[in-house]
Amino acid sequence: GTITEGRLKVSKLRPWKLKEEEFLALLLSAESKSEHPFAEAVRLYTEGLDLAYEAPSAIEVVPGKGIVARLAGDRDIKAGSPKWFAEEGIALPDEVQGELRKLDGSLLLLADSGRFIGYAALSDAMRPEAPALVKELVAMGITPVIASGDRHAAVEAVAKALEIGEFYAEVFPEEKKQIVLRHKALGMKVAVVGDGFNDAAALAEADIGIALRSGTDIAVKASDITLMHNGIAGVAQAIKLSKAIRRVIIENLLWAFAYNLVLIPLAAGAFYPGFGLLIPPYFAGGAMALSSVSVVMNSLRLKRIKI
Repeated sequence: GTITEGRLKVSKLRPWKLKEEEFLALLLSAESKSEHPFAEAVRLYTEGLDLAYEAPSAIEVVPGKGIVARLAGDRDIKAGSPKWFAEEGIALPDEVQGELRKLDGSLLLLADSGRFIGYAALSDAMRPEAPALVKELVAMGITPVIASGDRHAAVEAVAKALEIGEFYAEVFPEEKKQIVLRHKALGMKVAVVGDGFNDAAALAEADIGIALRSGTDIAVKASDITLMHNGIAGVAQAIKLSKAIRRVIIENLLWAFAYNLVLIPLAAGAFYPGFGLLIPPYFAGGAMALSSVSVVMNSLRLKRIKI
């Protein structure tokens, strides 16, 4: 959803020991109230099928792992990642495990009251601007790293396509934060780009957090910069612009310091006893105004900087 378009599509359904319609109804029940991209893909897939599904009486979102939906009769439907199912002790048939190892895309597993009942495979397309952005970042001396909660095969495929050597897969939100902390402990300045609830902790911990406008509210609030155009090409532009702003700030400080270092003693009459130099008060006021105008004009050059 950050370096991919985030418009997931259900590419395969694999019910286990129940009819596809029943499987889809339970999957839709679990995801009907979720804002996750997986849920959007499920709703899009079932649109127009006229499925009869039960709306959950309560839901529990487990960040980075999945969702639990409570149905009538204390029936819990869990939809989430393979790693979470392993943690929960939900066993997958050997046949299914073999199928999952062959799939490269994202996976959404479904369980009914602790019993595995199938999975949905989802596919996503990489953002068209991602390859160019990664090359530009590398050229700027910045090392790109992927940290994703998605399964290893899916993350590895994207990392290979982008020629990114360091990547982390199947990581939960707290683990993303720990990855940031490890890189900071090595003396690196870390910027995190994210758009989801699961990125909030890493965005807040990073030296610079960059969120996408299309991201969740919590990601935007946890970040330092929000890219107003949907897409990640603005990451490199934000870095270039920040460097230009820093350069102009330093120029302004140096100019103001040098200007005042000379003119304040002159206006105070420090050079009058030895050199007879003195400026009238109205000249001093005009010179101070000129200093402010110079700083403002130098700052306005940012409007012409090509990024």
